[in-house]
Amino acid sequence: MKQKIYFYYPNIVNDGIKKTFKIYYNYLKKNYNVVLVSSLDTKLAKEYKKNYVSSFLRFKNFKILNSILCALKIILLRDKNKIVFSLDDHLIILIFRLIGFNFKLALRTANPIYNIYNKDEIRFLKNKGFTNKYETYLYKYADLVITYSKQNVLSLKKKFKVKNVHLIYNFFEKHNFKKKIKKKTYNIFFIGRFVDSKDPVFFIKNMLKLIGKINIKVYLLGEGILKDELENISKRFKKNIKILKFIKKPFDRYKNKIDLLCVTSKFDGTPNVLGEAISKSIPCLAPKNVGLANILLNNGKSGYLYKQNNDESFQLNVLSAIKNYSNAIRKSKIAFNGLNKFSKKNTLQKLDALIKKLN
Repeated sequence: MKQKIYFYYPNIVNDGIKKTFKIYYNYLKKNYNVVLVSSLDTKLAKEYKKNYVSSFLRFKNFKILNSILCALKIILLRDKNKIVFSLDDHLIILIFRLIGFNFKLALRTANPIYNIYNKDEIRFLKNKGFTNKYETYLYKYADLVITYSKQNVLSLKKKFKVKNVHLIYNFFEKHNFKKKIKKKTYNIFFIGRFVDSKDPVFFIKNMLKLIGKINIKVYLLGEGILKDELENISKRFKKNIKILKFIKKPFDRYKNKIDLLCVTSKFDGTPNVLGEAISKSIPCLAPKNVGLANILLNNGKSGYLYKQNNDESFQLNVLSAIKNYSNAIRKSKIAFNGLNKFSKKNTLQKLDALIKKLN
């Protein structure tokens, strides 16, 4: 009989964590009986109806209640050898582990954590979407912690005394490199949630300053609470700026249209959107020292890095990419070749090996 893995994922939204869950789920189900424990909506429940354990209720505006109910559901399951894999909202399941409930707990640091080596992101510690510092002190009670950067590993060991912590990057599947071409008008995209941490307002305001200086069309693809604000800012520039409706696989649809992808996050995890764009041969720009931007863009050798929240730095990098697009194409090729460290062998297979050690 296959070992069961219970994915603890109380509050699902359309973000990078959801994408990672689907990748983990589809890979691990080959060797494990994978079960999702969530308070998700009915649409997603149908997708996992054969491997889904619902909590008793779903509280749309009370994430902590969803977390408690999902944790209770796991605790009440009659499975003495259960492995719980927490993807997000770790606090409650960590507390159950702390007070003595017997199960193996693995967790993944999906969101930015307090990292003593990254002061660029620490200043956003109190922002929504940043992992609570005090929750991070409980990570040492997990049997396995995986995280997305070497800095995180070092910080968790030194600051938070987490022993069994390992670096595992997100998996990005490489496709055949398709070289972009120079053109008269370039399409610049923002893809992501319209929320403060992703800072689409910074993106659109700076794009407005560049319209007229270079031949560009600007696209924002996503959903979120800032959509109305973005529409108000762009309503006088409908010829040059379009806000596109969120779709499940944006790169499959727009990969040939995107000439430059801009990531403008204040803080971030990997981010997935950057890795996906690179895998589709798209030139990219991202904020320096945010998430894995430095690694994915090889400190600027394979893409464009700007000083976070700095208008001048952002605009100069966009101008550089568009005015010398041949160089942008060259950089995208280097970035594409650099994705080998994000291969299945270095990510999913490594994860599988670590989980097997928990048995």
